[in-house]
Amino acid sequence: ADFTSDRMKHHDLRHKRGRLLLWFVGVAAVAGGLYLLLAQFMMSLQVTSSASSDIVNGYTTTINTYFSTRPNERFLFALNQQALLEYVRQQHPEVLAVSVTHRQGLFRSGDVVVTPRTAIASWTIGGERFYIDENGARFATLVGSEPALAVDDKTGIDPSSAGAVASSRMIHYIGRLVALIQQQGYNVERLELPALTSREVDVFLEGKGYRLKTTVDRDPAGQAADIRAIVAYLDAQQLQPQYVDVRVSSQAYYR
Repeated sequence: ADFTSDRMKHHDLRHKRGRLLLWFVGVAAVAGGLYLLLAQFMMSLQVTSSASSDIVNGYTTTINTYFSTRPNERFLFALNQQALLEYVRQQHPEVLAVSVTHRQGLFRSGDVVVTPRTAIASWTIGGERFYIDENGARFATLVGSEPALAVDDKTGIDPSSAGAVASSRMIHYIGRLVALIQQQGYNVERLELPALTSREVDVFLEGKGYRLKTTVDRDPAGQAADIRAIVAYLDAQQLQPQYVDVRVSSQAYYR
């Protein structure tokens, strides 16, 4: 009864080898998965930016606070980069983008690159200056050189009133209008908000001696296109009007 044939011994050995191989493959798979998981984990964060060291320190504090409340997002695959960007912008409106990458290997740090906005115009109200970028965003902390373009507010409207001229709509409009005009190949030399209105923006182009009347009630892209058309016409006709009105769609008037 205790006798086992060579064939049975060989069969039993083959089964043991199979089970051992499956166990080895399972362990290797778990180890590989654990390695890939840990390789995505950011032990620390290295924040870099073109801003000054004091401003970068502020970015670092804010970003570390974000990850301390969301530790699972230290795994790069679990990181919500849009949520991180929105969180940083709440504290630092001058931030345009936040990019996070991870160095290869276990327990490596994450590289965070913070890109600040570029100001295309400044606006001073009540002794406080803020800046506007090409997307029409408002921010107070300037990274880089002071923009040459400044908004000349002649409306006379109290900035603390309910109908203050520096509304988010007006700020967005100015940023987009200036950027779109510059894309047409013209340089905006001055912006003026005339008296007795809170909806008109007068644009002065470099090398042109007249003002261009625009309105916040129209899409800035359409008005930028109208400006290109009328300026090209006036240059071709060698005309020098006092002003050009592009507040009506596809109907520019000049005097």
